[in-house]
Amino acid sequence: MTTRESYMPGPAAGAEVRKQGDDWTLVLVRELRHAPAKVWQALTDPAHLREWAPFDADKSLATVGPVKLSTVGTPMASETTVKRADAPRLLEYNWGGGDLRWELEPLGSGTKLTLWHNINRNYITWGAAGWHICFDVLDLLLSGEPIGRIVGPDTMQFAGWQRLVGEYGKQFGIEPAGNAPHDPQGEFTGKNLFYTAQSIEEIAIRSDTSADEVVAALGRIRERLFAARATRPRPHRDDKILTAWNGLMIAAFARAARALADRATSATYLESATRAASFIRRTLWSSNGLLRRYRDGEASIPAYAEDYASLVWGLLELFQASGDATWLEWALTLQHEQDRKFWDDKDGGWFSTTGDDPTVLLRLKEDYDGAEPAASSVSALNTLTLSHLTGDEELRRKAERTLTRYGPRIGSAGRTIPMMMCALSAWHAGYSQVVIVGDSGARRPLMAEAARHYLPFSIVIPISPAETPNELSTLLPFTAEMTSGQGAAAYVCRDFTCRQPVETAEELAAALGTSGS
Repeated sequence: MTTRESYMPGPAAGAEVRKQGDDWTLVLVRELRHAPAKVWQALTDPAHLREWAPFDADKSLATVGPVKLSTVGTPMASETTVKRADAPRLLEYNWGGGDLRWELEPLGSGTKLTLWHNINRNYITWGAAGWHICFDVLDLLLSGEPIGRIVGPDTMQFAGWQRLVGEYGKQFGIEPAGNAPHDPQGEFTGKNLFYTAQSIEEIAIRSDTSADEVVAALGRIRERLFAARATRPRPHRDDKILTAWNGLMIAAFARAARALADRATSATYLESATRAASFIRRTLWSSNGLLRRYRDGEASIPAYAEDYASLVWGLLELFQASGDATWLEWALTLQHEQDRKFWDDKDGGWFSTTGDDPTVLLRLKEDYDGAEPAASSVSALNTLTLSHLTGDEELRRKAERTLTRYGPRIGSAGRTIPMMMCALSAWHAGYSQVVIVGDSGARRPLMAEAARHYLPFSIVIPISPAETPNELSTLLPFTAEMTSGQGAAAYVCRDFTCRQPVETAEELAAALGTSGS
C-alpha cells in the first residue's frame, strides 16, 4: 500500500505542447483503471477535489455556471465559470487565468483522461510535472488509497520532483539557456522551441510503456497538430512552372537518356524531357516570343536571358538524345531571338533583361555560376555547339567575344564561373561530331558505345533515315549523304570532315579512341 511518505512519482508520461498565436497549451494524457463515471465524480465533486486537485471549489463543477475556485496556498478565491459540463465526457472551465479542458474516453473498463491546459510558457515543465503528481494522487484516491493532495510547495519536498521536471523538460527539448543555439536574428535567444526531443525507445523507457504505444501516441499527436494547423491560413505554395528551370531539367533528362542508352530507364528519361519541351513550346512560346512562367492556366512575364539560354541548352541535349530535327530547329530560332533581345554588340555577352522596361535603369550581365549557371555562360556553350552543328560563323563569333571579354583574369575567376570555363575548354579543344544513322533499335548499340566513352567535346547526332531526313539535312547539310548501310552506321567527323563509317561497337570504340574528342 502506498503512503504519503513512500510515494515516489513515476517517469514522465506522454505530453505535448501546442502553440497557436501567443497561446501555449499543455496536453497531458493519462490512462486510469476506473470507469468514466467514477473519474467524472472526482473531477467535479468538491470533496474529491480537496483530496487531489491544486484548488478547492465552493460547489460542484458538474453544472454549467459560476463557481469560486481557491488555489491552494492563496488566501483569495477567484470567480470563474464552468463553460461545459457534459457528464461523463467533457468538462471546461478557467482556473488561474488559463482554460482547462478535460476529456474522458472509455478505455476498456477504465478511462483515457486528457487534460488541455492553456498555460504560461514559462511554467510548462512545472505544470506538466505538477499535474503528473496530481494524476498519481487521483489514481490512488480512486483505488481506495488516499494519500492527500500534493500540490504547490509540497511537491518540491519529494525526491522525485526535480527528476520529473527534468524529464518533461527533456521531452519538450527544453534547455536552461534556450534550445536555439544558432539564431542569427536573435529572435529566440534564451527561449525554448518545444519539440519531441527523444527517440521512441528513450520515451518508451522513461514512460514505462511499449514502443508501439509511443508510436500510437505520436500518431494521435500529429493528427491533433494537423487539425490545429488546418485552422490557420495556409502559406502560399510556390508551384509555378519556370521556363529556365524546365530548360535545365530537360537538359538533365535528355543527357541521362543518352548516357544510359543501354538501360531500360533511358526511354523514360527521354520521354520526360520530350514531354517537358512539348509543354513549354505549347504553353510558353508564341510568335510574340518566349514567356517566363506558367501557373493555373496562365502564362505571363516576357522571358529573361536565362530562360532562353537554359531552354536552348535543354533542346540541344534533347536533339542529341532523340535526333528529332524539331528540337534543333526550335533551338536555333530561340538562339536568334535571344541574340536579338539580349546580345551586347558593344562588349559581348548577353544582358539579363531586354531593356524594354523603362523602370530598369541599368542593364546588367550576370557572371556568377552558382546554383544556376549564368545566362552568358550557358549561351557561350550553346553558340559553340550550334556553330559546330551548322557552321554558322556569327554564332561562333558571339561565343568568342563572350569568352574574350574576361581577358587574362578568366583563369583567376575559375571558381566563380565554372560553366564559362567549360565553354573556354570547348573553345580551345574544338568539337567533333559523332553521327549515328539508323532506326532507333539498330543504332542503340552504337549509341550505347558512344555513351561509354568520356567525350566532353563531341556532339552526338542520331539520324533516323525514315523520319524526316530532309528536315535535318536542311539544317545540317553535311549529313545529307550519310546512310546506315545494312543496319546502322556511325560517322566520326571533325570540322565537317568525316571518316569512313563504322557499323559495329568495336569499330566505333576504335574510332573514338583516336578522334581526340
